[in-house]
Amino acid sequence: MGTFGNTFGNALGTSLTGEAITAEAKAYITAEGITDSGVISAINKLVKDLKAINEIEADFVNFANPASSKRKAIYPFPGTVATYNKFNLINPVDSDAAYRLVFTGSPNVSSKGLQTTTNVMMDTKIAPTSLTFESHCMDFMISEDYQSATIQGMDIGTTSNTFWFGVRATSAHAMYYATGSYNASLYNGKRVLNEYFQLNKTSNAAGAVKIKRNKETVATNTAIISGTVPSETIKIGKGNTFAEHRYDWASVGDGISDTANLLYFAAIEKYQYAMGRLATVNIVAEGHSYIAQSFAMLNTVYDDTLRQVLKVNALVVPYDISSIATGGEAVSHLTARITTLNVYRKPATLDIPFKNVMVLWIGVNDLRGGATGAVTYANMVAYINTQLANYDKIIVLTCCPINSQDIEAQRDILNDLMRANIPGMTNVYLVDTDSIPELTDPANTTYFSDGLHLTPAGYFLAYTPVATIIESLYS
Repeated sequence: MGTFGNTFGNALGTSLTGEAITAEAKAYITAEGITDSGVISAINKLVKDLKAINEIEADFVNFANPASSKRKAIYPFPGTVATYNKFNLINPVDSDAAYRLVFTGSPNVSSKGLQTTTNVMMDTKIAPTSLTFESHCMDFMISEDYQSATIQGMDIGTTSNTFWFGVRATSAHAMYYATGSYNASLYNGKRVLNEYFQLNKTSNAAGAVKIKRNKETVATNTAIISGTVPSETIKIGKGNTFAEHRYDWASVGDGISDTANLLYFAAIEKYQYAMGRLATVNIVAEGHSYIAQSFAMLNTVYDDTLRQVLKVNALVVPYDISSIATGGEAVSHLTARITTLNVYRKPATLDIPFKNVMVLWIGVNDLRGGATGAVTYANMVAYINTQLANYDKIIVLTCCPINSQDIEAQRDILNDLMRANIPGMTNVYLVDTDSIPELTDPANTTYFSDGLHLTPAGYFLAYTPVATIIESLYS
């Protein structure tokens, strides 16, 4: 676990630096053979947080009588070896009836979770028939390693696809839900990095199937669903023909009420933070086609350039990146969608010190549309000032030259105003692309793809100083 260096012997005490170890946590820790003090503390706090949910929803977790527990199995994947990951937290007994995992193949394991590579999956031994068609909930969390366009998906369910839930990095980063005769893509989104995903169904009514990304409901069903559940057991990483699945968490159980669900997600998030694998630096990128193009994770050429720059520069703090930018945008478009964008923020809590960073690249379309450099700058600053209430830091990039129309005089005015004023703004940082020689000539096809947009090499150069700023702030 990196920073978790202290270890215990074979006998686990009842307290850890004054922290009482619950009997339920002790049973799981002992079964898994965990000796790392940091992991022990994280598991113990998780158990306490889960038990507290019982006050809101009876039997949410029932350690004393697992058959009555609404969460049938919870797999927190705490260890750096496979044997630290197979037991069900609710009932840590080595048997099919207790829903301990059975591995097909040998997963790769690290402090960041458990990776089911090609031809590797985990059988929970839970048959959907032990749940109900009307009420069930499956969830998992993806580690920050899930970031390449070549990584195809994460899922949980039956291999026959009759009862499953998954995220796919093909076509549209879609979340799918299939059960009985019902099969639909309920959500298309761009964020699949260091994220928690949940399918929650509480009845057959329209709107009773909810797809959640973190604590946000991103989709619901629009039709009444009926059918039956299969007897085939539920697997984690059942789509075992895909290239890589890395899980930080997985669970199966009955449907969860909205109130209990908020507490459940908070417990998971606190646990992941304690384990040192939750993204605490949350980067939200906004702007025009430069941002949209370089955040096209499905594009095998660009492959989310900023994330790749951060990866190359080895940012120490776990980070998350998202964007809803599209081509052709001006400042006015960004202003109109502030509420939509800001759902990607992660507000700091008493338990987790999230830091929200905006990367902003905007202005060229304002100039192309006839706005002056001075007006564009004024609108940009108004937007920045509004968003400073929502983001800890904002990193702004100047406008690159283009050769498709003559905006150079106004671009110079805009960039001069940015250089003269933005560095003096509190919590706002400027990346001056004019100071990067390779980005000053739009006819240079090594760095400009069409005289307007950049090539991957161009984006990499532009984002390198962005990564340097982020590293200086949070590493």
